[in-house]
Amino acid sequence: MEQTSKAFPVSVSLGLLVAFGCFLLYSLGLSYLPVSTYSLLCASQLAFNALFSFFLNSQKFTPYIFNALVLLTISSVLLVFQGDSDSADAAGVAFRGKYATGFVCTVAASASYRLTLSLT
Repeated sequence: MEQTSKAFPVSVSLGLLVAFGCFLLYSLGLSYLPVSTYSLLCASQLAFNALFSFFLNSQKFTPYIFNALVLLTISSVLLVFQGDSDSADAAGVAFRGKYATGFVCTVAASASYRLTLSLT
């Protein structure tokens, strides 16, 4: 009975974290970003997986993991500086704000999902 009383709040909190990340953050990210940018940002789950595994599960970094993290970070940073010809209209400022919101929501969703997996 005691294990059930401890497992219930943990299960509920992990479920809420997954629901918040998947339904809200991923949805907002996809609605504000082009699909190609969105899919590249979702690949940042690899970096969050390595980070959370290092701190929570005592996983060691190998040269292969480090190489993948560096390449993934460079590709995500290049997305920020990408010039988009479609956004050069009168609503460019609003588009940039939505793009930034989508960027942050997608990265936060990737982080929350990998945190959930590492905690599980």
